[in-house]
Amino acid sequence: MTRSVPQSVADAVALLHRHAAVLRVEAPVPADADTFRVEIFVEVELPSRAKPEGVSSSGVKSQELVVLDFDSDWPAAAPSIGLRKDFPRCFPHVDPYTIGDYVRPCVYNGSVSDLMHREGLDKIIDQIVGWLNKAAADNLVNPRQGWEPTRRDQLAGTIVFDADRMVQLVRPDGKPVQLPAVYTGLNEYRRFAIASYPERHPETWFTYDQKRDKFGRWFNGFTSAFLVGATHVNGAAPIADAYEPETVGSLADLGAKATQYGMDGAALLQALETFFVASQKAAKTFGWMGEFFSAVIMAVQRPLPLISAHGRSVELLPYVVMHSPLTSTKFQTHTKVEPAFHMQSLTPQVLRSMSGTTTANTAQSMIFLGCGSLGSKVSLHLARAGFGNQSFVDNDVFNPHNAARHALLERPEAKLFSIKSMLMQSALQELGHAPLVALYEDAASVLQSDKAFRAVVPSDTSLIVDATASLQVAEAACISHPLTSFEGRYVRTAMLGQGSACFLALEGPGRSVRVDDLLASLYGLCRYDPAQRARMAGKDADPERVFVGENCSSATTVMTDSVVSRSAALVAAQLERWFQRGFPACGALGIGVEDASGIGMQWTTRMHDATTVLRTESDGGWELRILANVVVTITADVQQWRPKETGGALVGHVYPWRRCIVIADVVDAPLDSKRSPGRFVLGVDGLEDAVRDVHRDTLGHVHLIGTWHSHPGGGPLSPTDFSTLNKIAMDGQGLPVVSLVWTPSGFLCEVQTTKLTG
Repeated sequence: MTRSVPQSVADAVALLHRHAAVLRVEAPVPADADTFRVEIFVEVELPSRAKPEGVSSSGVKSQELVVLDFDSDWPAAAPSIGLRKDFPRCFPHVDPYTIGDYVRPCVYNGSVSDLMHREGLDKIIDQIVGWLNKAAADNLVNPRQGWEPTRRDQLAGTIVFDADRMVQLVRPDGKPVQLPAVYTGLNEYRRFAIASYPERHPETWFTYDQKRDKFGRWFNGFTSAFLVGATHVNGAAPIADAYEPETVGSLADLGAKATQYGMDGAALLQALETFFVASQKAAKTFGWMGEFFSAVIMAVQRPLPLISAHGRSVELLPYVVMHSPLTSTKFQTHTKVEPAFHMQSLTPQVLRSMSGTTTANTAQSMIFLGCGSLGSKVSLHLARAGFGNQSFVDNDVFNPHNAARHALLERPEAKLFSIKSMLMQSALQELGHAPLVALYEDAASVLQSDKAFRAVVPSDTSLIVDATASLQVAEAACISHPLTSFEGRYVRTAMLGQGSACFLALEGPGRSVRVDDLLASLYGLCRYDPAQRARMAGKDADPERVFVGENCSSATTVMTDSVVSRSAALVAAQLERWFQRGFPACGALGIGVEDASGIGMQWTTRMHDATTVLRTESDGGWELRILANVVVTITADVQQWRPKETGGALVGHVYPWRRCIVIADVVDAPLDSKRSPGRFVLGVDGLEDAVRDVHRDTLGHVHLIGTWHSHPGGGPLSPTDFSTLNKIAMDGQGLPVVSLVWTPSGFLCEVQTTKLTG
C-alpha cells in the first residue's frame, strides 16, 4: 500500500519549488517507516576558473544534490540534511557521519530547528547554498571564527585530559611523553582519563579487569598515554595548515600520520611497543581477557586558534591503540587504531568558561572561617565559578545529620572523624583547584593570635569570609590585632530568622568600617523596614534542640537545605560580582529578605562610608564609633538650626566587655526642645516612647545610649553639659551614657557610667 504524503511535507515541497537557488525538486518518497525523503538540486556559485568544467578544484559541482529527510517530528523539528554520498570528505564544518552514508554538512552554528522556526525553511536552504558556495571556493575556514577541529567520523571512545596542560608537556624534540592513565569501558565503548601531572604518579603498566552483567561486558584498568608533538624548527613547531579528514586506522597509519606532521613517528611506535612488552613482563602473562589498550595524543600546530579553544592554536588529536595479545605475543603494526573524542577534563578554566568568569581575577586568595551549611555552599558556588584559591578553618567534624543541609556528603570510606575543613579542601581538589590549606582550628583563636593568623592567612589573601555565625568569632574579629594590619578585606555572613533573612557585611578598606558597625546598621535598618524586621525576627528566636543520637542532641535552627541554598546563592553572587568588578572602596552591607511568596528573596546592597572613631579617657576609657549616616544626619540638623544650638538622642549598641559603643542612629529632638545660640535643652515630650519604639523595632539590638548637641561657635563641653550627662547616667541603670558634641572642628565626647549599688 502506497503511503500518502503528509500535508506538512507537501507544503514544504511547494516552498522548495519557490526558492530561487533550487533548480529541481524530486517528489517525496518514503525513506523508512517514519521518514519522507525529498531530493533537491541547488545551484552553486563556482570560482570563475572552474565554471567551464562545472566542478571546482575541491570537487564541488555547479549543481549539487541535497537530501532533506522529514521524519515524524516534522514540522516541530527541521529536516536532516545530507549531501551526495561521494561528496568530498576534505572539508571542515562537516558533522561526523558513517562512511557510505550521505555527507552531513554543518550549515549553522546552533540549532537548525530553532533557525527554521525563527526564519523559516527558506533560511535553511540559504545556509546550505552558502555552505556549498564556500566549499567550492575552499574558504569554509573563517579566520575570525577559528580553526575547525579535525572531524572524527568513527570513534573508539572518549579520552579526558586537560588540553592546556598537554600543550605544556609536549617535548620540542618530537619525542613522545608517557603519561599515566586509567580507563573504563562497556562493550565497545571506552573512556580514558589521563593524568595531567605524571610526576605525581608511579610508573604504570597495563592492567585489565572485567565483569559481565545484563548490560554486557564492563572492563577497567590502568594504562599509559603517549603525547607527541612535532620537532621544533628554529624554536617553533611547524604549522600544519591543510584541513584533512581523519585517515588513521592502524599502527602503520598512526606512525605515518605522526611523520607527516613533523613528529618522530618511529620513536612513537617504539614507545608503544616498549610499553606493550614491559606490561606483559610486569603482568607475567602474554594474554589478557580483552584487548590491550593504550592512548596516543598528537599535538598539531595550526595556523589559527581553534574554535572554542580560548586562543589555543595547538590541536590535540587523540587515538586509542587496541592490540589483542591473545593471538600473538608480538607488537604488530597492523594493530587497530581508532580516533577518539577529546573531553576536556575538569579544570578551573573549564569552570570559568561555563560560568562566564573568564575575564575575572579568579586567582584571588580567600580564607573561609567556618565550613558549615552556609559556608560550604558559598564556597562551592564560588569554586564552581572558578574562584578556587580557597583555604578553610573549622574545628568541627562532619556528622551524619549535617548532610541534611551541607554542601558535602560524608563518604563511607572516610576516616572515623571527617573534618569539615578537610572535606572542603578535597571537594575543591576534585573541581581541579589546589587549595592552600585546611586546618582543624578555632576561628576565634586564629583571629586573636598573630602567630596563628600568619600561619593560616597568606600575605596575598584578598578576602577572609567569616561564615561561622558565631558571636564569639564576631567579637574576636572586632578586637583582632592581626586584622588591623591585614591588607585584604574581612566579610561576615549569616542567616537570621530561620533562614528568612541573611546578610553579608563587608568591612571597609583598612577597617574604616568594621563588622560591629555593619551589624548595628543591619539592625538599625529594621527601624524603617517592617518587612526586614519581620523576616529577621522569624517565628522563634530560640534554636531548637534536635536529637542526633539516642542520648545526644544539637541546638540548631531547623530549616531545609533549599532555604540554606537560597541564601548561599545570593551571598555567593554578591561576592562573585565584587571579585569581577572590584570591591567597593568603602564598607558594604548586603541584605537578603524573603519575599511575600516565601520562596524568593530580595537582595539589596548598601554602601557605608568610613566610621568616625573617637576615644575618650573618661570613665576608664571608651571607644566611640559613629556611623557615617549618623554624622550626615547630625551635620544636616546643625546646618538647619545654625547659629542656634540643636541636638537629639543617640541610639546604638554597647559592648561593655571591650568598652566600645557603636552609635547607629539618632532620635529627633521632641517638639518641646529649646534651641538658642547659647544653649540646647532636650525636650521630653514623647521621647521615652520613641526610644522604646527604636529598641522594639531593632529587635533589641539598638537602644538609648545618650544625647548629642551642637556648639556652633566651638568650645569644649560646658559644666552644664557635664551636669546633664551625670543626670542621664544616674537614670542609666548602670549602662554607659554618651554625651556627644558637634563643633566646627570635629566631635567631642564624654562617657559616664553610674555603678548600681545595693
